[in-house]
Amino acid sequence: MGSYPESSLIRSSREIPLPAALFVSGGYDRMYSIRCFFYLQSTAAVQGEIDELRKRSEEAEEKLARTQKEMEEYKKLTEINNKAMEENNTLLKRILAINNASST
Repeated sequence: MGSYPESSLIRSSREIPLPAALFVSGGYDRMYSIRCFFYLQSTAAVQGEIDELRKRSEEAEEKLARTQKEMEEYKKLTEINNKAMEENNTLLKRILAINNASST
């Protein structure tokens, strides 16, 4: 295949430029070339979408991992706080029991 000058009909950077030679040749070769062009163009568009979805998926997985790590840290803090509260309640009950015993 030779090198063809690019047509300015397609402006998106993800789209494949349409060779100017497609406008010159005719018949089966032209139809085949046009089909190939549109196949390549759609393949490039789909690949672009796949890349974007892959990037979003990786970002979502990273965010999920951070959220899970934070949740584990909060669980540990909650356990520590619950244990401290139980110890405080036990001490308070003892103090109240001593106070009630000494006031009677």
